Amino acid sequence: MTSFGENLRREREMRGVALEEIAAATKISVRFLESLEKEAFDRLPGGIFNRGFVRAYARYLGLDEDKFLADYGLVHHDEHDVKPILEADARSARIQLILFAVACVLVIAGIAWGGLHLARRYGPTVLGRLTRSTDTQAVIPSSVPVSSQAGSAPGSSGLPASAEIRPPEQVQGLPGAAPAPAGQTSAAAPTLTELDLQIDVLGETRVTVTADGVRQIDRLLRPPDSRRVKAKDIIELKSSDASAVVLTLNGETLPPLGRPGESRSLTLTQKDLKGNP
Repeated sequence: MTSFGENLRREREMRGVALEEIAAATKISVRFLESLEKEAFDRLPGGIFNRGFVRAYARYLGLDEDKFLADYGLVHHDEHDVKPILEADARSARIQLILFAVACVLVIAGIAWGGLHLARRYGPTVLGRLTRSTDTQAVIPSSVPVSSQAGSAPGSSGLPASAEIRPPEQVQGLPGAAPAPAGQTSAAAPTLTELDLQIDVLGETRVTVTADGVRQIDRLLRPPDSRRVKAKDIIELKSSDASAVVLTLNGETLPPLGRPGESRSLTLTQKDLKGNP
């Protein structure tokens, strides 16, 4: 088994470093460095100076300073050189373990808090809208009165004569209006429904929205930001993170815009409304 001094010399020679080079860098005389390699400790100042020489020598060569300090203490038979190092290593290990455990607890708590916050903020909203959307689609409103009498005459609505449905010309009292033929109803002109877009943000994303050619939104949004845009004909939207936005058009939640991190654009018109041809 090689000794402390031989280990120092071997490590130095393996790296091709001369004692003069170490002396110039550490400001320790060549005589003291030779004494370390020869384990001539009686030629050294002693005490903390010797340990300082060992630490500087090992540090310059890129060696484990604590290991060589412990080896020096064993060779020099100085318990005061070994015990503080071992105790310091034990304290350092305990401190690192405690810090690691605290960091793990903080990370887990942060993740749990973030998930709970998102669930409370967006979970009821998204689920409620999806439920309302399903209920609305399941109910088919009837716009045509049903006759209360089976076998009623064609063209009769089953209502009293005073409540009979009349053509718009008669209702409005326009001149020249004539009753519609029996069994025939007039077609009402289609009416346009205003586009109403609700934008909920689940993550940080840059959103640009143009309504009827007018720029409404162009900024970086973060949770719990929420925006609402209305237009008559067209809404154009672009998101730098497609998965970070939840879009609701006139009460109907739209499918996801895209995958996480994907930049996507979307154009909404009257054709995207439920019930419009």
